[in-house]
Amino acid sequence: MEESIEWLRQKDIAKADKGAGRIVTEGLVDTFIQPDGRLGVLIEVNCQTDFLTRNDTFITLVQSLAKQAVSVDSVESLLAQLDIKDQSVKVEDVIKQTIARLGENIQVRRVAKFELLEGTQGVIDSYIHTGGRIGVLIELNCENE
Repeated sequence: MEESIEWLRQKDIAKADKGAGRIVTEGLVDTFIQPDGRLGVLIEVNCQTDFLTRNDTFITLVQSLAKQAVSVDSVESLLAQLDIKDQSVKVEDVIKQTIARLGENIQVRRVAKFELLEGTQGVIDSYIHTGGRIGVLIELNCENE
C-alpha cells in the first residue's frame, strides 16, 4: 500500500513538472495578519485561468501559503520549508500535488512581509480588492497605543 501511495505521488509530481512551463497570467493575492497586528504577509499566487481563482482548492492553497509565509523572507525559502499541515512534505511538493490535481500550472510569484520593530507602537493591516486580484499591506506607526 505504501509503495502504491509513493508511486502515485511520484506520478503526480512528474505530471506537475510537465506543466511547469505553462504561462500563468491569472491568480490571487491574500494576506495573513497575526492576531496581535504586529506582523503581516501579502502573497501573490498565479495560475493559468481566472476559472481556477474561484476553485475552493486553489483558494485554500493560497490562504495556507499566506499563513506559511509568516516565517520566511522570500519565495524560495517558502517553497523549501516543510508544509505546516503535513510536515512530511515541502511546500513546493504541496504545490506540485495541487497542480497535478487541478491540471493547471501554479506559481508563487511574490511575498511581502511587514513586521513592527520591537518597541514600536502601531499595527499592520491589509486590504484586498477586486476579488483577490489587488492587495495592499500597510504598516502604521504611532507614538502611543
